[in-house]
Amino acid sequence: MKHPYDDMAAFYKASFMSYCPANLLLTLSINRINRYAPVFTQDNYLFITRRNVSAGSFIGQVSAFDQDIGRNGRIHRYRIYGGNDEKKFLIDEHGMITTDVSTNVFPADRIYTLNLESVYIYQSISVCSYLSISVSSLSIYLSIYLSIYLSIYLSHLSISISFSVFPFLSIYLSLSFCLYLSFYLSQFVHIYLSINVISFIFIYLIILNKEVTAIYLSIYLSISVCSYLSIYLSIYLSISVCSYLSIYLSIYLSIYLSIYLS
Repeated sequence: MKHPYDDMAAFYKASFMSYCPANLLLTLSINRINRYAPVFTQDNYLFITRRNVSAGSFIGQVSAFDQDIGRNGRIHRYRIYGGNDEKKFLIDEHGMITTDVSTNVFPADRIYTLNLESVYIYQSISVCSYLSISVSSLSIYLSIYLSIYLSIYLSHLSISISFSVFPFLSIYLSLSFCLYLSFYLSQFVHIYLSINVISFIFIYLIILNKEVTAIYLSIYLSISVCSYLSIYLSIYLSISVCSYLSIYLSIYLSIYLSIYLS
């Protein structure tokens, strides 16, 4: 028995063959436009922060790059997806690490480990990187105030004894405390100040032999040591502008008084 649908199928088949060629070749090409995954500029990051910081303080910045062209190479966001961060840190779309708005005190000598991830805007392709944040218990202001005290004390002592070595010794002690402080902040600053201390000893020997005025020594120390250390503290440790100026002036004052009171 002939089914009614047979005539309908034959009709559509005849109509299709009359409008299309007998052999139809369809080629489908798919180009992969997102070939590369984002990669962090470093496999491991290390930042150092103080024990008492204001909420929302800047800790450091990470960055990743994508070799894809155009919008495919744009990093959409960064994310902290693991570690023992205890929800004390935040990261924004630019890779800037800050303390949480509710956090302003950290345990002393604590190291936090964060697992980071960079995410592509159209496809979640991410590569992991590890970040360590070390909390230093060193008091910045204690070492600075102590250096000022020793500078003034030794300067007054040099007046009573009339011996020219004490002003320079007080300057050296001020630099030594800054050097001790920098060891806990950054190896680069520590190396920089180590070179300055060696330079100070060398210049001091020249002054003793040739009786050169001490004003050049004060200018050299104030520019090379005070400004560099103060700028480093203000930028990388999130110290306010007022604290930055007080640190700069206090170190400069200790050097100036050491020479003036002599």
